[in-house]
Amino acid sequence: MKFLTLLASLVLVGACFAKLIEINEENWEHLLSKDEWMVEFFAPWCPACNRFESTWNEFSQKSAQLNIKVGAADVNANPVLSGLFSVTSLPTIYHVKDGQYRIYNSNRDLNSLVKFVSSQEWKSVDPSSSWLAPNSFLIKALSLLFKLTIYFKDIYTTLTETYGYPVWVVLTIFVVVTISLGLILGVLFIILIDFICPPKRASDEEIKEINDDDVVYDEKDANKEASSEKDSKTKENKKDN
Repeated sequence: MKFLTLLASLVLVGACFAKLIEINEENWEHLLSKDEWMVEFFAPWCPACNRFESTWNEFSQKSAQLNIKVGAADVNANPVLSGLFSVTSLPTIYHVKDGQYRIYNSNRDLNSLVKFVSSQEWKSVDPSSSWLAPNSFLIKALSLLFKLTIYFKDIYTTLTETYGYPVWVVLTIFVVVTISLGLILGVLFIILIDFICPPKRASDEEIKEINDDDVVYDEKDANKEASSEKDSKTKENKKDN
């Protein structure tokens, strides 16, 4: 009987702690698109995060009665995610609901966290602007650049440390690849613009008008030249006389 009681207690404790959901670069958009969330961004090396860990775990145990979901994201393992959410200090806490993102700036104790949700204090906090929100087109584009930077950094580390290539060789490769990609993208952009906005072709009537104008101008030029030659001959005759 005691064994069953102990087992049930362990299962209950495990279920409570299981309510803290891991948020990462792959699942954040799917998870945060529904329900109400409180999400902490932390790092294992952060002393303030380590002190706050027990409080956040207690808060996650109350998620069911608050009718919310509680998550945590490790910025070390998810650097792109920290860029998406503009995390500049740790721990950073976000309230997420209906596609709106609000930073929690109140006290980091359990009662304050519970009150922030239960009393809907988050309504008094201005959400992130639509063009700076993590799900905005601008921030997603910047995150792709950030991800590309990390990718190139990993390649650089692999080539220099694993394969032992000189730094100048690796940098030369990067420069050549960057210039080549720039040229290719530039050409593709010009082709795309020409396809979307093709140059307007002149109609047959416009071509005829242009040709007629050219003929008129040619006749005027010929008359001017003939008149000029006539005047010059007249002047020469006067001099001879």
